[in-house]
Amino acid sequence: MVTIGIDPGAGGGVAVCDDGLITLHAMPKGELAIAELITRKLPSTAWVEQVSGFIGTPHPGSRMFNFGANYGCILGAIHALEFLGSKGCEVNLVRPQKWQKWLDMGNRSSANVDKPEWKRMLKREAKIRYPKLKITDKTADALLILDYGLSKQKKQ
Repeated sequence: MVTIGIDPGAGGGVAVCDDGLITLHAMPKGELAIAELITRKLPSTAWVEQVSGFIGTPHPGSRMFNFGANYGCILGAIHALEFLGSKGCEVNLVRPQKWQKWLDMGNRSSANVDKPEWKRMLKREAKIRYPKLKITDKTADALLILDYGLSKQKKQ
């Protein structure tokens, strides 16, 4: 069984658990590369960080449009698996507040840190949980989203 965790931003990544073996991938550049990675892995379950039209600070419309296009491409590739002969993929959208609360680290506001420091804290947490993996800034959140998803799957 293959489960994936996805941080959909251009600076995000994809974490894949294939029968216990975890691999990490920086978010590919371009829709075709994103779709190729997802469909090649043939996940049965996906945990995707749910995004909204606001990512914490104001950004130009063009940047938000590109962010939304990435997100739509990811969801489209996952849903297309049914048409590729796969039995389909269960899609679980999870808000950042939910998976981060599960980590029991508080949140960025309660930690009273800026965004770069919060990202460093999340990366440290990922390294504590998975010390043998080579975790980067791009893959840390995806790995923690995957870890969250795997824990929820075990409870079912």
